[in-house]
Amino acid sequence: MLKIFKNYFPLLCELLLVFCFLTACTTMPDTSPKPVTEMIDGKLITRLADKMMRSLLNSPVMANSTKAPRIALLRFRNRSRFPLDGGIFLAKLRSDLNAKASGRIVFIAREHIQAVKNERSGKRTGVFSFKKGNLKNAVSGADYFLTGGLRSLSAAASGTRSEYLHFTFYLVNAENTDILWEDQLDLDFKGTENVVYR
Repeated sequence: MLKIFKNYFPLLCELLLVFCFLTACTTMPDTSPKPVTEMIDGKLITRLADKMMRSLLNSPVMANSTKAPRIALLRFRNRSRFPLDGGIFLAKLRSDLNAKASGRIVFIAREHIQAVKNERSGKRTGVFSFKKGNLKNAVSGADYFLTGGLRSLSAAASGTRSEYLHFTFYLVNAENTDILWEDQLDLDFKGTENVVYR
């Protein structure tokens, strides 16, 4: 019996080492800090949209509206040092805002204006069919423009780097450029600490 154990002891040791290695690989969490550029993701945009909509719906502009205002989204200006895909950011933001608005706001797809013009022209010249009474005098105009921007500050001291992102968003009267509502979202990122929303 002892001889058999001696013969198989090296093999048992190897199997034990393999088991310990596989266990460590599957259970050890990834504690590496995320780069700050990865913090501007879908989750952050959803949070931004939620804050915007709650603030906007509680503003006097919305409270005094007798019907759903038409809003056109303008591109947000990225004046930070971090790259940001404006198209994806705006598409995700509008999708989240539309879902949260629940019909209380109508968003205008101004980027499709040429397709709308072609469709309108085709219907009026007999190229396309249409339901009687469905023709409108003009394309919908915007009551307001919703826009904003992103700025950042960076600092480094004693081997620790901190980043500060400042989102602003505001509602502009499409007739006279008056800013009727404005709000912000700040994001702090420092070293390996968690992101803090304010």
